[in-house]
Amino acid sequence: MGFHLYRNGSAIRMHLRSWRRKKITRFGMTRNKEYRSVNITRLFMKVVGLWYVETPKEKLLLRVVFGYTVWAIVFAILVEGVDLYHCIGDFYAVTSNLCATLLLIMILVKLGSFMFYRDMIMDLIHFAEKNFWGVTPYDEASAQILEGYDKLGMTMIYTFTFMVYIATFNYIFAPFFEPQEKNETEKVLPFKLWIDFPYHSPYYEITYTIQSLSTMHSGICTFCFDNFVSTFNIHAAAQLKILAHKVEVIAEHCIGDTMDQKCPLETDVTVLTFKKLRDCVKQHLTLICYVRNMQRVFAIILLGQLLLSSVVICFGGFQFLATDVIIRKCIFAFHFVGGLIQLLIYTWTCNDIIVQSTAISDAAYNSKWYLLPDNDLGRAVKRGLITIMIRARRPCILTAGNFAVMSLDTFMGVSATQQMIRLFKIFLKKFIYCKL
Repeated sequence: MGFHLYRNGSAIRMHLRSWRRKKITRFGMTRNKEYRSVNITRLFMKVVGLWYVETPKEKLLLRVVFGYTVWAIVFAILVEGVDLYHCIGDFYAVTSNLCATLLLIMILVKLGSFMFYRDMIMDLIHFAEKNFWGVTPYDEASAQILEGYDKLGMTMIYTFTFMVYIATFNYIFAPFFEPQEKNETEKVLPFKLWIDFPYHSPYYEITYTIQSLSTMHSGICTFCFDNFVSTFNIHAAAQLKILAHKVEVIAEHCIGDTMDQKCPLETDVTVLTFKKLRDCVKQHLTLICYVRNMQRVFAIILLGQLLLSSVVICFGGFQFLATDVIIRKCIFAFHFVGGLIQLLIYTWTCNDIIVQSTAISDAAYNSKWYLLPDNDLGRAVKRGLITIMIRARRPCILTAGNFAVMSLDTFMGVSATQQMIRLFKIFLKKFIYCKL
């Protein structure tokens, strides 16, 4: 038996009574709506020299900035590399050096990955600017979802940026607080130079400034790529959640819109529902392709981050317990906590994409499909909902180099104390064996 609007109008009105009280309305979100997480990410990515721009002047400026970024990172790696070479044989010195060197290597990997996939990344940015952040207008429910995710993004960005900058300034100002072993008047640089260096003015001040600028830019590179990945992850998850909401209320809203007319017909409801369902399917396919492109671009970055974060967490915790200098304890405490937060940001945002993409299946099931007429178009809509449910059971995922799915389970596995101790013992045995 079909569900006819004329015969069962009172039943539909009962189902729609609550919907009419909370009916979605258009409100003031325009193309100029600013998302703070996106603005901060855009700012620091431009400081590094990697963002989508259109004018030749902006492109030239970003190329110059990118050149400076590469110079700063290469200079820092050379200084740390020479120091690491001279530290071989001293386990404590090696682990202290690797806490900074591994972060620089990770920055270089991220820069290389961004340059290799530059065109795809620019397409991702352009698509997000046009279809995620430049859409006008969003309905009230969608705007609330985006606002919530924007606040989440700001919390993650502020927290990790604060941690990185505290560690960066600790490195820069450490020479003023460390005790001098030899000559109390001897000047110390943030990072030791293994050359016959004149420590008198103005050479010391010039070298100190160069090292400080390189350290600050390395700090920016440390968090800007992580903020970039996390921002795109949370906004992709937000779009998936918006789609799930659209699918869940599709039948309810179409019937409500039809009931507003004076002479509603069965065909009006089914045709309107079918059209909106078709738009939802197109949006779902678009988001699936978008996440797949993100997977291609971020796979190497996620793999490197997963591996190196584990090592930095171990070495940072070891140095925090081993060193007696207060300023050094602060530095390695931030290495340890920052490594955990960094890994949590990646796994949390990737896990949310999994959760929101599978939630579309539940949303399709929870939609009031039983209110639709039992005609040809009505049955087509129901079959379409079943198809969406089946497809959404296969979640959108981001993997670490196609080896491991990035999720909160990954974070729990890495942060487990037993596994961290095992990893530390492996490195300890290798260094002791090399020393013997």
